[in-house]
Amino acid sequence: MLKHFTVLFLILLLIAQVQLGLCDDPTHIEVFFLEGVERDVDTEEEIAVVTSEDVEDFMDNYSVEEILTEYPDFDTDDVDIISAVGAELKGFNFGKVFNVPIPEGEDYEDMVTDLQGLDEVGYANAVFPPIPGTWPNDDHYPQPSQENDVNNWVTIQANLHSTTYTMANHSCMDINMQPAFDEYQGSPEIRLGILDSGVDFSHEELDGRDLNGSDLFRTISHGTAVASVMMANSNNDSGIAGIEWEAGLFSRQVSGNVPAKIREIYHADYDGDCDVINISYSFNSYNWSIAVAEAHTYGRIVCLLTGNENQFQDNITIAHTHPGIISVGATGPEGLRAIPFDWGSGGSNHGTYVDVVAPGTSIKAAQAGGGYTWPNGTSVATPQVAGLAGFLLGYSRGVYSGTAALTNEDIRGLICATAQGVRNYNVDFSTALGDHCTELGYGMVDAGKAIERLKDPWV
Repeated sequence: MLKHFTVLFLILLLIAQVQLGLCDDPTHIEVFFLEGVERDVDTEEEIAVVTSEDVEDFMDNYSVEEILTEYPDFDTDDVDIISAVGAELKGFNFGKVFNVPIPEGEDYEDMVTDLQGLDEVGYANAVFPPIPGTWPNDDHYPQPSQENDVNNWVTIQANLHSTTYTMANHSCMDINMQPAFDEYQGSPEIRLGILDSGVDFSHEELDGRDLNGSDLFRTISHGTAVASVMMANSNNDSGIAGIEWEAGLFSRQVSGNVPAKIREIYHADYDGDCDVINISYSFNSYNWSIAVAEAHTYGRIVCLLTGNENQFQDNITIAHTHPGIISVGATGPEGLRAIPFDWGSGGSNHGTYVDVVAPGTSIKAAQAGGGYTWPNGTSVATPQVAGLAGFLLGYSRGVYSGTAALTNEDIRGLICATAQGVRNYNVDFSTALGDHCTELGYGMVDAGKAIERLKDPWV
């Protein structure tokens, strides 16, 4: 019961979206009535039945003639949900959400304040029309007029959005970024961390994003490619689009012995104060795994690749099996587990520890020293998930207006629960987050669906 109340409280905060993508004038006020206002279930009219004198007084004060049902097609039976493992869950009851019109000349802020003061009201907020969405104009981001298929997968960023397949079944190819870009593009308050071979911040895709300035300049392509997939400078009429357009990047070069590798994790955790840490390498060391797990303990979102050896393993490292770490596998253009990669061998490692997957073959990325490359592997699948994690975290902070925000556990749960699902594989087991298979985990990450879940959450 306490859990449900806590989640409901978070939902009430989450609905207050007045700082993200809004125009000046609201269309109406959305109100969750605990009591005193009900749907007319007998006649199925959209006009609500008001039984509270306090609500009637409010209507008289502001010349509100009627209150409308906000979601007339919502079936109240959908409130009771049985998960795949038989757990009883409670969905958000949209049958108690109503539309209060704003009469001409009335101050909507005063109306919201008075509504929030009523005992009958759970929440009340003004609803604004969204501003037009943002379609990235980068050279290699697919445009609406393009026909995207497997044949031109490498010429455009079909891993982010593929128009042909999105219209039919985008789960076979892409992470569905465009609906998310329509809502939001990133936050300069987000700090992304990368532990890799070093990043070329002089590249046009990463210029201006360096947070630490202490990482020695090294033109090593792996780290530069990984960083650009996660957060390339976007919507600038050139190059590629990243996932998180505004975040800063804290980079640490990983090299040397085990203590050196562990030291860089702590640098990203403490010195970098990173919200998200991307690790596109794996190292089978107990102490290294503990350091990765500790980063999660201190609130970081850690995204870790599964590896490219085409091996089935129930546990690669302690870090991979840690319940809070997001372990990321890779798919090919057809949406199946990547095997082999474009270099002709290998494949995405798989097992019960895999959480989600993202495209991992011929992903357009920045190349150190200038230009572009098309790397393969779980190395480039992982930063897509890390970028999405930062993207969702920034969005949640804006929605909560600084009052509260999603935790690293929340973000991991959101990404897993909104993944596009297990396709073309047998389900190995099910949890409250959904069906799971050892090939794809919970499935392909879905940015658009994750944003929709944040807009209209349920538990």
